[in-house]
Amino acid sequence: MRSSHVDRGRAIEIVGDAVRKEVASFCKTHEDTPVDEPIAWSTYLEEVRGKCPILAGILTAVLSTRTSSGENRTASGASIDLAFGPSGVDFVLSPEQTVKSFPETEWSPNVYGWMQAKPDHYVLCFDNVNLTSTASEQTRSRQNTILNIIHAFAAKDRTPCPDDNKQPAHTVIDGIPTADYLPSSEDEASQKQGLQILVKRILVQWIPCFQDHQDKVTWHSDHVYKDESATRSEMIPLGVSSLDENKVGELIQFLESINKYVPDLQEEPDTILLFGDGLSCDRVYDAQMTMSNTGTKSTCLETLEPAVTDWHKRVILLQDTFDELMSSVIPGSLAHLKHALGQRNLKAAVKNCFNQAYDFIDFVVQIYVVLFAMPRLGLSTLAEEAHCQHNSPETRAELLRDIAVEIINFLWVSPSPIVNEVLSAEEKNKQDSSDEYPSCWCHNEEPGEMVNCTNQKCSNGAWFHLPCVCLTEQTVPRGEEPWYCSTDCMTRCTRRKGKRVEGVDSVLEYLHGVLYHGLGSISRRDAIRENDGERIIRHWKFNLLQFLANGHHRYFNYAARLLTMVNGGASLKLQHQLKWSCTVNPSGSPGRNLEIDLQMKHSNRSFKDVIRVSAGRHSEDTINRNSKLLVIGKQLSYSYDREVAEAKIAYSGASVVDRKEDMNFAIDQLIERDLFSATENRSMPGFKGYCLLLFALDGSRLMQKLAEKKRELSTDRMLMCYNKYMKEPWNRPPSRYCW
Repeated sequence: MRSSHVDRGRAIEIVGDAVRKEVASFCKTHEDTPVDEPIAWSTYLEEVRGKCPILAGILTAVLSTRTSSGENRTASGASIDLAFGPSGVDFVLSPEQTVKSFPETEWSPNVYGWMQAKPDHYVLCFDNVNLTSTASEQTRSRQNTILNIIHAFAAKDRTPCPDDNKQPAHTVIDGIPTADYLPSSEDEASQKQGLQILVKRILVQWIPCFQDHQDKVTWHSDHVYKDESATRSEMIPLGVSSLDENKVGELIQFLESINKYVPDLQEEPDTILLFGDGLSCDRVYDAQMTMSNTGTKSTCLETLEPAVTDWHKRVILLQDTFDELMSSVIPGSLAHLKHALGQRNLKAAVKNCFNQAYDFIDFVVQIYVVLFAMPRLGLSTLAEEAHCQHNSPETRAELLRDIAVEIINFLWVSPSPIVNEVLSAEEKNKQDSSDEYPSCWCHNEEPGEMVNCTNQKCSNGAWFHLPCVCLTEQTVPRGEEPWYCSTDCMTRCTRRKGKRVEGVDSVLEYLHGVLYHGLGSISRRDAIRENDGERIIRHWKFNLLQFLANGHHRYFNYAARLLTMVNGGASLKLQHQLKWSCTVNPSGSPGRNLEIDLQMKHSNRSFKDVIRVSAGRHSEDTINRNSKLLVIGKQLSYSYDREVAEAKIAYSGASVVDRKEDMNFAIDQLIERDLFSATENRSMPGFKGYCLLLFALDGSRLMQKLAEKKRELSTDRMLMCYNKYMKEPWNRPPSRYCW
């Protein structure tokens, strides 16, 4: 029978202390061994086995040797998650190098090895960890408490990284074209091609006549660093700090403590990416602004470049999808399928059930793709034989491609209108004189009655002379009667959720929205899993427009800053790392990369599991002691269950869910409704007049916001370059981190 969590956790802590003592003893015995010489654990383990067989078994599992392929495995062949040192060293640890809390002491000598071993490069990642202590009996002086601490790790680059770390001048940022922030026609074509591949994967999985075309579908991205992306990431935990990220002073102490991991180059310290979520990056900007008058690049904390990664972005966009489309329980809707398929783990807040929410929208997209394809193949059930079953493989391959193209053409919403509007507004802004009349098409100040466009965000002038718009005093709209200067303004104001638009098939538009958002979510995840840097940046361009349209102004700012840096606003090294080092691969397999901030979340959860045995007594000594168990805690728990408690638990890894029954059920429920046949004025309760309107933006406003963000970063870079040559620190003008 499995022991209780507290008993097992206490046992793990005791065994962990024994493991550390044995490791310390071994390291002391071999302190004269060169660091580049592999340590022979086998002889030592035989000595331990004579004293304590159980401890030797756990040491064998935890401190396993490296196979010829470079993957860390136990004697039984099971993968384990441990941080290893430089190439050729199986384990480097001494009593003085164990994990301790920042900023009292550093931990990982391997990071220092990376600093000295050129051309190796690495990035840092950190996050806030909240520990809650619940008082069993509350009084006025004894209440629940929340302790905020900081957790960090370093990840070594897997791709060849340029050594050029020179930050460009502010004039380079000023010269970045606005078009580089927006999806181009090439981006649009590449995005559609990627979505077609995803649709083909779904069709060959579920449609019987296509299942022999598995080899005709691309399952992994063929980008320039695909081989490096399939290798296991080398990650070094940097420990857990008892400092509070929410307090600027303590955050500054933390940032100063990790400054020691920044390599010193010949002229000045290097600049290293510090990944985190949006709120953490904002706090780092505040800390840098606070320290902007302290002198050198290191003391000003300018050696650390905060950067936002993709997991939190995916959470926000998936939350927008659920808020927009999960409201009415009618056949074929998300809410209907949620109840029909028994998805009770879904919650209103996506961040609390992200994996379940993503799996659900992924499966719904698969259902819709199959429903779209079945009438075109003459199928009423998946068990039927399609009319193309006996066609040649070449014919079926062509049919597979045609259906995928048809689905993408159905769901695609082109951003080119808003992109062209932004570029036209920018060109017009350059040509217009500063004293030009801002209203009407004619831009001439003339007397007479004018009419106002009902669209409050009209970018054409808002007020128009009656003759210029072919109106007279008799025909001009009066009172509450709407009037629009152009079809574009009318579309932006009327095609909104809940407003009736004549002739619109609300059911088809709803399916359009689910497929667009759902396939977009799948595509973003696929780009991350493959570590396809070009696709990741391409998604940020599309998402920049969505953030502004949906009111996510902070993430619009993050996207604008990221795109500024990758388009020339940062050194070549940082540009490369922003594309290709924003993920880690814990398992060392193709298509198994994770966002680096998601890996940080997993590490936080592991630390909480380890510290849970302290029963709410979260002192600094407790944090230090439990942080030492963080690296090996998961493997110790596994070893304790298998070797000590003899728990009969199947450790089979990630399970694969068979959804064939659910797919057949959904198809049987919806196939007769003919959802994808266009019908004029077909309504959907709860979504009457619904139209997918992704890029309802004012081109002039978007152009102005992008220009403002470029100007802020350019000013910041100019001040940094100026302050570099200032001898009196008190004369340094304040830096403007306005992102």
